[in-house]
Formats: sequence, C-alpha cells, structure tokens
Amino acid sequence: MTNTIEEILTLFGHRKQMTSGLTPREQVKAILTSTPPPLTERILVLTDELYLEETTERKVVISDGILWQGDITTLQVDAIVNAANSQLLGCFHPFHKCIDNAIHSAAGPRLSTIILSGQRQGILCHYLQCGYHV
Repeated sequence: MTNTIEEILTLFGHRKQMTSGLTPREQVKAILTSTPPPLTERILVLTDELYLEETTERKVVISDGILWQGDITTLQVDAIVNAANSQLLGCFHPFHKCIDNAIHSAAGPRLSTIILSGQRQGILCHYLQCGYHV
C-alpha cells in the first residue's frame, strides 16, 4: 500500500507540498478531494488499487432495516443516500465533515469522473450511481 501511495503523490508532484504535516495517506486524501476530474488513467488505476486494499479492512455488515448513526462508508449495504450539492461532485474541501465529502473520499475519484462526464454530455439523471469503493 505504501508504494501505491508514494506513486500517487509523485504523479501529483507540486501539490504534495501543499499537504505538508499530513501522513502520506492523508496527503492523498487531501489532494484527491481538492482536485477536480479528469484525472489520468494511471492515477485512477492506482487509487483503485489503494481503495480496494482499504475496503477489505473497513466493512461492517448490516442486515435488516435499521437506523444507523456513524460512518455510512463502512457499511456493506445495497444503497446509501447522499445529501449532496446540486453538482454531486463533492465539496472539494479536504477533511470537511460533510456526508458528500465522506462518500466521495470513500468511493475514490472514479465517482466524480463519471458524474462530471455525464454533466458534460448534458445528462441530468446522475442521481443513481455506482458506489465504486464505498
């Protein structure tokens, strides 16, 4: 996982200096949160690898309908609701505690990429999306 994180940071280059004082993984999160799509295919592949490793460590299984208070990105469920802004792209403020940011941080950059792609094509029905790594 460390090599993947370091390669992602290397690909972002100068932006790494903007995140001094953070752990390497926190640097990646901050950069991905504040960098709008599109991202290079190599960055998308590396973040997929990183997020796949992390998702196996964070899942909580819930059965039956219940009210949950906590981090919804840790749950193994079929769907979640995002109280997002109208653009659905996340808030772009690293470590902001909003639900939109939590979902985009957990899903990885492919979620923002596909939403932005649909908006460029004039598609307005991006309210139901693949969760990617959530």
